[in-house]
Amino acid sequence: METIEQKLRKNGITNGLLLGIIILVSGIISFYFITAMTNNMIMLVLGPVLFSTLVPLIFAVVFCFDLRKKIGGFWNYRQATTGIFIMFLCAYILSYGGNLVFSKVIEPDMVEKMKTVFVTTTTNMLEKQKIDQETIDKKVADIESNFDSQKK
Repeated sequence: METIEQKLRKNGITNGLLLGIIILVSGIISFYFITAMTNNMIMLVLGPVLFSTLVPLIFAVVFCFDLRKKIGGFWNYRQATTGIFIMFLCAYILSYGGNLVFSKVIEPDMVEKMKTVFVTTTTNMLEKQKIDQETIDKKVADIESNFDSQKK
């Protein structure tokens, strides 16, 4: 017979792996949304918020409720923190490893693509607002320096 703690750990690992896959996939979707699907500055900012923050947050809440339901519907503070910690730890390990593989193997020039998109979109937006070229050049240089520091 399985104890509640054993069920909690087993289901925490399972839900954590599912959450990690969801976080990884939504991060990859966010990258391709930014680099290939949009050229609007508002969507360039809102896309990562939607795909990398809101979607994983919603799934995390759903998986927490599911975890509680799987152990009988009631848990004390220790059981809740243990189960949720295990779930988030597994999710973090899987999404971190997946992001590392994605950025090193599948998209090794990820930073350059992001920089190109941000420079192009910012330049287009500033040109539409009829900002002088000197200000546009300063803004582009600022964006490029930010991305160069991220590359290191």
